[in-house]
Amino acid sequence: MEKIKKKDHTIVVTGISSFVGVHLAVRMAHCARVIGTVTKDPCQYSGIQKKRLAHAVQAGVVIKTLDYTNEKMCRQFIRSNKPYLWFHHGGYAENYSSLDYDIRKGFAVNVQPLRWIIPLLKENGGQGLIITGSSAEYTSGNTLSKETEMCAPDTPYGVCKLAANLHARLLALQHGFPVRAIRIFIPYGKLDAPEKLIPSAVRSLIKNEPIDLSPCMQKRDFLHITDVCEGYAAAALDITRRPGVLYDIFNIASGKGVPLRMMLKKTASLMKKNPALFRFGARPMRAGETLFSAADIRKAEQILNFRPRPLVSGLKKYLKDY
Repeated sequence: MEKIKKKDHTIVVTGISSFVGVHLAVRMAHCARVIGTVTKDPCQYSGIQKKRLAHAVQAGVVIKTLDYTNEKMCRQFIRSNKPYLWFHHGGYAENYSSLDYDIRKGFAVNVQPLRWIIPLLKENGGQGLIITGSSAEYTSGNTLSKETEMCAPDTPYGVCKLAANLHARLLALQHGFPVRAIRIFIPYGKLDAPEKLIPSAVRSLIKNEPIDLSPCMQKRDFLHITDVCEGYAAAALDITRRPGVLYDIFNIASGKGVPLRMMLKKTASLMKKNPALFRFGARPMRAGETLFSAADIRKAEQILNFRPRPLVSGLKKYLKDY
């Protein structure tokens, strides 16, 4: 990445035990020294999170424990490591799709720490912060979501993510510190949570076992994790290219709403498996689930030169990695 040299700069990526977080840390390790943070001793992680941390270490990422909700600890961490860039990906997402999401904890973890992280980064020579947003910030509808639209989230998690985004914008303007916000939709790829739809479907196809599904007519915006990380990298580069722009926000997605049924059938076709293993309609749709969620990515294409790969190309890479 332009102006980011491995020997000169340290990049911090929070929340690297997550699917996107680990891939983001590994991607940035190609161009700089990367510190990936977790909230507890790395030895205490198990399952898929343990595999993600091992993958990060193998790629050269330095893992450190940081509770960034603790201002004193965060201050010491930033002063000691002097991050050039800070990817603020960590957050509280437990039960994120439910109306029972703990919004108090969400605000404590996702929103409030920005109040000290941003000024501390500026005081210690930081050049910018990239914050992870979510498609949940948008209002449900039947058109592509645009960064310029008025957001009225349908879930407490969406409210919390939107609040974090708005708070980061205000702090960027207040402190004169560049921030870029990335709204991601549905990333997929290696090291994703095994209980999610695509990994579950692939596992069933490999075993030639049937899987009960909803009608799967919902349209979603899928993007391979490699392209998601390239979007983040482009946003980081945008900070160096347009340092006078204190805040901007980008949708990082494929730009297309694809029916889940079509996505699954295409996966079966690429694997040369019988799509009849998918029992569409055997389960009801989740109550309140939106039928359409996809992003308008023209802004990212124009400003970041973001070019996501076609769906089939992403699926082929996923199956090869699997």
